[in-house]
Amino acid sequence: MIIQIRGISGSGKTTVMREVMEELGDWKPCFVEGRKRPLYYRRDGIVVLGQYETSCGGCDNLGGCKAAIELAINLAKSNNVLMEGRLVSDDVKHTLTAADAGVSIRCLVLVTDPDVCVERILTRRREAGNTKPFTPSKCNNMDALVRRVRSARSRLVSAGVSCRRVSDKQAVSVVVNWLKETNRD
Repeated sequence: MIIQIRGISGSGKTTVMREVMEELGDWKPCFVEGRKRPLYYRRDGIVVLGQYETSCGGCDNLGGCKAAIELAINLAKSNNVLMEGRLVSDDVKHTLTAADAGVSIRCLVLVTDPDVCVERILTRRREAGNTKPFTPSKCNNMDALVRRVRSARSRLVSAGVSCRRVSDKQAVSVVVNWLKETNRD
């Protein structure tokens, strides 16, 4: 099974993944030659794609959405795979290639107020020492991101993919419960 955590920038995707990892504990980072950060983390039949050593984690740095989905499909042959990232959040085409390959997909869409997301982004930028202004045009882009994530969710649901909308506060327990259900099968 592949579980995707989706949402706009600042919605809490990376934080949710870190909290899931903390709750389940004991992760082994897996590196590949030429990468300074892990490609993924593994524990007891569960893989978390991407790296989580920086404030912005996830699988956006794995060579694009297509590459991330291809890796997830391969790893899902013998693991449950968790993935999140900005690029994944509004993707439909590549996600459906996983479904077409016979991989069960579940999507968790974080519904976080865009104003909260903007504040989180500003905080993250300040903590990183980024002093470049976050312009109103970027805030307007948040509305476009919300529309794209909603559209992707609708298209995935129409294609038969299980998508659940939750707050970032509910997300960790949903993901952990999904993993427990799968381990009982």
